[in-house]
Amino acid sequence: MTLNEYSLDKPDILEKLYALNYDFVADGIYYKINRDGISVTVTYKCTYGTYSGDIIIPESVVHDHRTYSVTSIGDRAFYICKGLTSVVIPESISSIGDKAFFHCQRLFSISIPESVAEIGCLAFYNCINLTEVAFNACMVQGPTSNSGAWFLGCSGITKLTIGDSVRHIPQYLCYNRTNLKSVVIPDSVTSIGDYAFAGCSGLASITIPNSVTSIGYAAFCGCALLTLIIGAGVKQIGFNQTTPVKTIWLTEFSPNGSTNLSGKVNYVINDNNKLLDNTRVYRFLNYLFEADGMIYVPTDPYQKTCDAISCTYDESIKHCSVAGPVICRGLELNIINVNDYCFHSNQYLQSVTLMAEAKIGEYALQNCRNLQMTIIGNDVKEIESKCFEGCGNLESISLGNNVISIGNMAFDNCCSLKHVELNSKLKAIGKNAFLNCRNIIKITSHSLVPPSCDGNPFGDINKWECCLSVPNSAFNDYKAANYWKEFFLLDKLLL
Repeated sequence: MTLNEYSLDKPDILEKLYALNYDFVADGIYYKINRDGISVTVTYKCTYGTYSGDIIIPESVVHDHRTYSVTSIGDRAFYICKGLTSVVIPESISSIGDKAFFHCQRLFSISIPESVAEIGCLAFYNCINLTEVAFNACMVQGPTSNSGAWFLGCSGITKLTIGDSVRHIPQYLCYNRTNLKSVVIPDSVTSIGDYAFAGCSGLASITIPNSVTSIGYAAFCGCALLTLIIGAGVKQIGFNQTTPVKTIWLTEFSPNGSTNLSGKVNYVINDNNKLLDNTRVYRFLNYLFEADGMIYVPTDPYQKTCDAISCTYDESIKHCSVAGPVICRGLELNIINVNDYCFHSNQYLQSVTLMAEAKIGEYALQNCRNLQMTIIGNDVKEIESKCFEGCGNLESISLGNNVISIGNMAFDNCCSLKHVELNSKLKAIGKNAFLNCRNIIKITSHSLVPPSCDGNPFGDINKWECCLSVPNSAFNDYKAANYWKEFFLLDKLLL
């Protein structure tokens, strides 16, 4: 009779067949004595699903008056332990076997200690409720293919904490973890393996510390990176990466393969990074700093100024204010510009106040789909092209008194806008500035001179139903001006 002829509902038969799978049991944990005779491996009883609840694996165990070191977690040791809720892995463990925690559906977090030097294929496969991973293994090598990735099927992982002892991030470490949102790489890391974060489409930003010298093939392939900071020590970048929205290069020269992680905009320290397109040179880029959810770069030590180049994409920050002065090294710096792509695709942002002194750059808040309210300060002079494009929930916007121009498609597809108020100094509105804003029912212009319009700035709004209110003294000028004269409902402002 073969094993296949036995049913899994006959534990007594299975126990007899597998009685030699473990050598002894202590405190509810089953062990097999290793060949060296002084250490043991954690294993299962005789059938899978042996363990449940909270398990604490000791560093050593006593059996028959003899002390053994616990050095390994064997293949399938916790296989399909659906009732396992937590496990503590001690520093004595050097290896975790194939499918060791396969399909442990109630396991919520795991900490892999520094001592681990080997992890088997699919070690944590389909632990669907695993949300947090603390990875401390110093130099463990990853699986040889994505089919053996340790956390394959762990769709719930949102946070990865890499310990200060880690020197190498293994290949396929977080392969295809689409819900991963937070990773902090410590200064101990010197290399990032192939495919380490490939397919992590929820990873919005990451900082590569100065200690890292190489980034492996496709390490960030398929990541929707909005901000990537590359440390000064990086010398080699593998092929087949993603295209970040913003890449901040702290390197003095372009690393080999730098174009593989070239952003839509690239911030560089000097003109030596000649392989990159669309560069912005900041001499003091290596002094960039964070304040209140924003990343700033000093621009002029004498004038004490800075530019906002990115937000931090922190899900806890829903309301952001870019208002100077900000503090850098104990000094107050005035904010001059909110740069291109600064908040691009920030899905956490609900309101923003922008108090820069010059401009709000192209694509600065493009696709911030949950943005509802924007206040633009009196010092802002330009709103550049596609600045608010795709902010579909933007309901109100207040333009500062000194805005003189609104760029092409600046508010394209802001379909929740109903009332637009234009300031008194506005001179020009770009082509399709308010395209696809069909719900606008009222436009108020305070300018005594009708702003010039490039083409059809308000796109397909209904000029028979949208009311245009203008200053009393300029009423006839608007009635005669190109584009503005097309509005059927034109009335005078009560000042």
